[in-house]
Amino acid sequence: MKRFFLVSFVNIIVINVNITAQVNFTGPELLGRPTDQSVTLNVYANTNIEAYVEYGTVSGNYTNQTSIIVSIANEPFEIVITGLSNNTRYYYRLRYSTNGGISWINRDEHSFHTQRERGTTFTFTIIADSHMN
Repeated sequence: MKRFFLVSFVNIIVINVNITAQVNFTGPELLGRPTDQSVTLNVYANTNIEAYVEYGTVSGNYTNQTSIIVSIANEPFEIVITGLSNNTRYYYRLRYSTNGGISWINRDEHSFHTQRERGTTFTFTIIADSHMN
């Protein structure tokens, strides 16, 4: 008596799909409280996100990053960038995740300059009412 065994191989394909929620920011990141060694980034998003800031002294080359902040939808939050050098231009971008850090989305790069040496001249703009013009 001959026995035959039928062996079947079933390939199971697992597709990992990361669905990211649509995030709307009320505007660009706003910088505040600048000092010679720090600046605070203010952000407002319409959904829960995790976020951090990458930054460095060369455009596109981010050698440092902040800790990750967890934000609540429709609540403003702040990320403090510390340990900066005085009188230095920094380039930064905000990175955020809507899926617990599985994937990260980059916002546009921006720059700022830390406090200059005493007696150095510089120019800045103050906007008091954005509806004026």
